[in-house]
Amino acid sequence: MPEELLDRVRAVLRFDDGIWAEIEGDPHAIGQAILVVAVSSGLAAIGQGGLSSLLFLSIAGWIFWWAVTTGLIWLIGVIVAEQDVDYGHLLRCTGFAAVWRSLALLEGLWLVGRLFFWAALVLWLVSLVKATRAALHITTAQAVAICGAALIVPFLILAVFA
Repeated sequence: MPEELLDRVRAVLRFDDGIWAEIEGDPHAIGQAILVVAVSSGLAAIGQGGLSSLLFLSIAGWIFWWAVTTGLIWLIGVIVAEQDVDYGHLLRCTGFAAVWRSLALLEGLWLVGRLFFWAALVLWLVSLVKATRAALHITTAQAVAICGAALIVPFLILAVFA
């Protein structure tokens, strides 16, 4: 199991498009996806100076955010793509896409730290689009639009109710 997880993480880091179908089709990969989200979120929190009891809250918060964001991607994708897609398939794929957040571990480096934050963000977004495209069986343009809408919706809700 650990070797399989590492192989999948390496494939995501290489932008191997074939990995998404493998992850999507493996119902047992949900545990691996949760682990990827938790570890990458923990590393990002440490990079942002979170070596305290808040580390657990940061990890829990990102797991929650991952589930909600994936839910929005799923909902928008089902409406826009008009396909009957299983939420679990998408959840597994988007979980592995989060591996790029690990780069934020280096955010605390003097002078170059912010570059790692932005690299983590951009590479995560690219992987999120690839994961969404594969799981929903849609075009890249549709995946970009769906992910963009799903990421903007929470901010719009906060802006309205804040």
